[in-house]
Amino acid sequence: MEVCNEFDDIYSWNLLLWKQLKEFVVKKRVPQAIIINGQNGLGKTALANKFAALLLCHDLVKGNACGYCASCCLIRQGSHIDLSYISAEEGSNIIKIEQIRGLSEKLTKSAAVGKRKVAIIDGADTMQDKAANSLLKTLEEPSDNTIIILITTNIAKVPATIKSRCSYVPVTTPLFEQVSSFMSNNTDAPDADIRLAYHFSMQAPLTTLDVLNNDRFKNIIGTVKSCYLSKDVRATELIGLLKSDSLTEIIKASYLIIYELISFKVFGVSYAGPIFSSYDNVDSLIGNVDIYELYEIYDYHNELYSEISMGTVWQPNTMLVSLGCVWNKFFKGGVC
Repeated sequence: MEVCNEFDDIYSWNLLLWKQLKEFVVKKRVPQAIIINGQNGLGKTALANKFAALLLCHDLVKGNACGYCASCCLIRQGSHIDLSYISAEEGSNIIKIEQIRGLSEKLTKSAAVGKRKVAIIDGADTMQDKAANSLLKTLEEPSDNTIIILITTNIAKVPATIKSRCSYVPVTTPLFEQVSSFMSNNTDAPDADIRLAYHFSMQAPLTTLDVLNNDRFKNIIGTVKSCYLSKDVRATELIGLLKSDSLTEIIKASYLIIYELISFKVFGVSYAGPIFSSYDNVDSLIGNVDIYELYEIYDYHNELYSEISMGTVWQPNTMLVSLGCVWNKFFKGGVC
């Protein structure tokens, strides 16, 4: 879970979104429910926490929570009775119907400290079907002065009936140039490693900082690259990686390598940093590969990553076998 003090500054790449959220309050047009969606590591929880503090503050200062009123002090102490927070329980990866029912019952009561009640549902895309239906009833019959903030990483898994009753706030990945100073100020890693980790982390700055804690990500990229540069990509080699690395990490490494090859093919320069030792090394691999074939395998990686994000991968071994076959087809002229 992304952790951020409710009164800390918003991460720089989310400042425009923060301005949008503040406009809701300034113009007194706060939606009944909001979905903050984006991949992990972008600061969604920071946005939700600070917006909750803004909504509950008794004495706004220049459009921000004051940090000193009774409501702000209770939030800082983690004991604000009008602020509810739920996520998947420890040891579980889903939000259960009992949690939503408990939340709904609490939201029917009058605010105790101020005029509003706020609920944050972190991981709303992990709700059980029954839990989602229970939340829908709450959204259909909202209590007065109640705002529900849903945080999701995969909005496609949220039922359309819920999405239609929420305002949508997408948190998108920033350009490397927008976050390079932030990351340099928060890690001692060399610039080349920061860039590589940033792209391996799918352009999520906070995930990048976590990845930079050790060299494991470089080992994963190096192992996948070595497998691809071999005379023949054997499915058993890719499957063997699952013993020590997750499917998501293997696909991200493969995804990054193919994007790097496209960058060399189109622009003649590196995209992510020191993956390949020289241009000649890359040219020997892709010199006879058509750019459209590179984009085809890139699209295939998009499909694989989408399946992983949706949680629809039941046989990771089969996925890696398929990936090896696609690589052999385009780069080796081989077959499965």
